[in-house]
Amino acid sequence: MKRLNYIIEIKSLKIPLMHDTFASAQQVSMAASEGISYLTNILGISEKQKRVQELSSLREEFKSITTDFFTETGVLVEDYEKNYLEALRLYEKSEFLASSLAVCRIFLDILDQVKNPDELREENKGKTNPPGQPEVVVSIFKGEGLLDDDTGSIQKLVMGAGKIIRNHVAHDITYFPDASSTMQVLAGFLQLFALYKKFLTKKKQESEEPIT
Repeated sequence: MKRLNYIIEIKSLKIPLMHDTFASAQQVSMAASEGISYLTNILGISEKQKRVQELSSLREEFKSITTDFFTETGVLVEDYEKNYLEALRLYEKSEFLASSLAVCRIFLDILDQVKNPDELREENKGKTNPPGQPEVVVSIFKGEGLLDDDTGSIQKLVMGAGKIIRNHVAHDITYFPDASSTMQVLAGFLQLFALYKKFLTKKKQESEEPIT
C-alpha cells in the first residue's frame, strides 16, 4: 500500500504525521504532543511579554503620579511606593493573592484618608455606604470637581477595583484572585491615587490662600 506522508511546519518546527497502514498510534501521539507543547510555549511567551508590557506601563504611570507628590501636596507617600512596587513585583511572579493584598492596604488607606464633608456624612447616615467606602470617596472627588471624565471610565476603574478589594480581597478568605482581577486592582488603584493627589493638592492650595 502506498505510504502517505504529511508534514506540518510551524515556523522552524516540523512534525511528521504518518497516515498509512504501517503508522502506529504511538508515532502520531508523539507528534501531536510535540505540536501541543510547542504551541503552549509560544502562547506562554506571548502571555509573559504582555504581562511585562502591562507592568512597564503601570510603573511609568505610577512614577508620573509620585513625581513632585510631596511638593504639590505636602504629603509623603513612601509607604505607598513600597507597597505598590512590591505589588507589581509579586504580580510579575504570578503571586496574585500577595499582589492584591499589597494593593489592598494602600487602597483602603486612601479611602480612610479622604475625610467626608459634614453635609455628605449627614446625607449618607444610615446608608450602606458609610464614609470610607469607594462610592462615598468617588462622590467627594466629584463634589470637588476632580472627576472631569465624561465617559465615566475612571470612575468605573476605581469602583471596580474597590468592589474586588472590599468584597473579596479584604474579607473573603476563600478568594484567590487571578491575573485579570489582580490587574484590575492594580490599574484601579492608580486612578484612585491620581485623584487623591489632585484632592490633596487642592486642599493644600486652599489652605495657603490668604484670608481676606
